[in-house]
Amino acid sequence: MHVFTLEQEEYMTEEITWSFIQFYDNQPCIDLIESRLGILNLLDEECKLEIVVQLFLKEDDTTNGSKTLTSNKSYQVQKTETLQRSSKVQAQRKKTVGYQFRESLTSLMAALNLTEPHYVCCIKPNDKKAPFTNTKIFFRAGQVAYLEKLRSEKLRACIIKIQTIYHVYYAGKRYLKIRRTTIALQTLSRRYLARKYAQQIRLTRAVTLFQSL
Repeated sequence: MHVFTLEQEEYMTEEITWSFIQFYDNQPCIDLIESRLGILNLLDEECKLEIVVQLFLKEDDTTNGSKTLTSNKSYQVQKTETLQRSSKVQAQRKKTVGYQFRESLTSLMAALNLTEPHYVCCIKPNDKKAPFTNTKIFFRAGQVAYLEKLRSEKLRACIIKIQTIYHVYYAGKRYLKIRRTTIALQTLSRRYLARKYAQQIRLTRAVTLFQSL
C-alpha cells in the first residue's frame, strides 16, 4: 500500500479535520520499467540476442531433421541442464546500463532496509492562526529519552525546593513553640521566686517589729 494512503488513513483515525488529497499511484509505471517483462529486462534480452545473432550469422549451418525424434528422446539435454545448474562458474558478460542501474538501486535499497526509518511530520500553520485540535508530533530517535531525562531533573529540583521550604517552615515553627514554652517556664519560675522572696521580706520585717516591741 502506498505511503500517502497510509498517512491519510492515519489522519482519518485521529479525526483530524482535513481534505482528502487525490494523487496518482505510480505502481503501473514501476511495473512497466522493473517487472519481468519490463523495459530493463527487454533491453537486456535484446542486447544478449544481438550478440547471439551476430555470432550465429558468421558461418553457414546445415541441419539434418531426419533424426529429430530420436534426438528429442535423448536425456542428454536434461543432463546438460543439470550440469549447467550445478556449475559454480559464473558467466562473464558485460554489464549493460540498465543492469548497472538496477544493481545500484538494489544495493541502495538493501542499505536502506538495514536502517531504521524515522519520519518528521511538518505541519503548516492555518490561515486562521488558530490552534490545531488533534495533532501528532514525530520525534527524532533519542529525543523522547532526552526529554524524559530533562523532566526527571526538573522534578527532582522542584522536589528538593519543596522539601527545603517545608523543613525550614517546620523548624521555624518548632523553634517558636520551644521559645514560647521556655519563656512561659521562665516567667512562672521568676514569679514563684519573686513571691517567695517577698514573703521572706515580710516575715523578716514582722520578726524585727516584734522584737522591737
